[in-house]
Amino acid sequence: MNICDVHLLVGLMGAAIAYPEFQRIRVFHNRMFADEDVMVDEAEGYVMVTVSHINGTGIPTINLHDARAGFSVLKDVMHGKCHIHKSSHTMSDMKNRIDRIGHNGGNERISQIFKVVSNSPIPSQNLSFYGDKIASFCKNYESYFMVRSQVVTKRDMMYLASDLAAEARWCFICITITKELAKQESLNMLPDGLSKEPIGGQLCVDCLGKR
Repeated sequence: MNICDVHLLVGLMGAAIAYPEFQRIRVFHNRMFADEDVMVDEAEGYVMVTVSHINGTGIPTINLHDARAGFSVLKDVMHGKCHIHKSSHTMSDMKNRIDRIGHNGGNERISQIFKVVSNSPIPSQNLSFYGDKIASFCKNYESYFMVRSQVVTKRDMMYLASDLAAEARWCFICITITKELAKQESLNMLPDGLSKEPIGGQLCVDCLGKR
């Protein structure tokens, strides 16, 4: 193999490597906003969102959306907890949404609010059920499986207004109000503490394809 063949081979190998894409975005709700850094790894099938700063109030998180496993998690580093959701959205859904935000100057206005309606602890030995990425991501964290319900009425919004300040977890275009996290409600758990099929629920990226 001559030097030209070597250069050609190296060039082809480099062209085949798919690197993650990064996007800096700012999401708004009322007079508050959050600055977020979004990493999209199409080759590995996941999106990671770092909520680095909230201009207002809320709890910064690092959010992992594993499209292949079908689950997502909000990691609360400050309190040492992971909150896992069920997802039905594809990698294409998430990437299209991020691209749209990029075309809008990196800005997006949040229009959907969710509240936690049920929450169950997950034993550490059962984290692998939610995929290897999430199991590794949440190692050494208290982990919970959450079910959420969308807040759709003005009455509910008024009731939750005071909680939004301190109990908000931000992500793409949704906010989750985690007031109910203190309540350990049952999700029809099996004796080993793992639900046979974790009950639905929507996660942050469920806002993506269904508006």
